[in-house]
Amino acid sequence: MTIAQYKDGFRYTSDTMFLWDFALSFVKKGSILEIGGGTGVLGLLLARDRDVELTIVEKQEKMAKLCADNACSNGIAATVENIDFLDYKGGHFDYVVSNPPFYPSRVQKSENDSMLASRYSEELPLDIFLQKSKKLLKPHGEIIFCYDARELQAVISEASRLKGAALTHIRFVHAKEDKSAKLALFRIKNSSRAHLEIMPPLIVMDGGEYTAKAKAVFSAAACDSVDIT
Repeated sequence: MTIAQYKDGFRYTSDTMFLWDFALSFVKKGSILEIGGGTGVLGLLLARDRDVELTIVEKQEKMAKLCADNACSNGIAATVENIDFLDYKGGHFDYVVSNPPFYPSRVQKSENDSMLASRYSEELPLDIFLQKSKKLLKPHGEIIFCYDARELQAVISEASRLKGAALTHIRFVHAKEDKSAKLALFRIKNSSRAHLEIMPPLIVMDGGEYTAKAKAVFSAAACDSVDIT
């Protein structure tokens, strides 16, 4: 798959690749809503690998067009809605997936408008993101997303407020085996009483090289990037 991305704008990272790999464990078939598509890579990879109908919501007009262009160039059917997720009034989905903005407002911010919308949690607060996503789920639908691992307590707290849904899986991503996790992958399932499962961690680097697992994720994604202006 070839993904165009703006040279000086938002660019997808390994976080999205690891989220895609995590989501593949749960996504089978049905309908997917990707929130904040950016380049569209997360939803497009899932649509490539699973029998799903893909809808992407992206509030930045420039990025929404990029999502649509990337879908077209890769021969993947996708409905792209250029709208703020908070104003979205679409149907109900089997899966809601997202790499939402989760940098806290206290960190130094980029002056790039695309970066502001894509990175900082004040653009889409965690509680609003989860509550709105829950309303868009089918009875047995799922929310699959990544977030700052250091915000684990907040994620658990907000997930517990989602009536009738349960946080069923967490996977922590560590840059190295001896480093604290900075990223966590989450699955919330509607109409579930399952116990929470902490999956084996994903270690990204071993010394100066990617681990076998990280290499396997990148190889399976088979994503080539093309810079555009």
